Amino acid sequence: MASANTLQSLGWRQSFQSQLDTDSDWVPARVLSVHRNRVEIAHAEGREKVPLAGRSAALKIAVGDWVLVDREGPRIGRLLERFGVFKRGAAGTARTRA
Repeated sequence: MASANTLQSLGWRQSFQSQLDTDSDWVPARVLSVHRNRVEIAHAEGREKVPLAGRSAALKIAVGDWVLVDREGPRIGRLLERFGVFKRGAAGTARTRA
């Protein structure tokens, strides 16, 4: 594992805190990279690679997402609601501003 981080240094916001169950043993983590069968995450204790299998593979996890991780697995149990999303348009399509 790499050096420890604070959740705030990873971009943690109060809106994520309100999505947590206070009785849960799940650990919040930030997604650093996504590969075909695994994701690399960072949390307060450092970094690790977690396999994407079963239900976690269907979550459509993206870089920058916040997830809840079962440290005993390790496995991803839940994707926290996103704060914002960047979407790239297809080449050659007109963009409109809201």
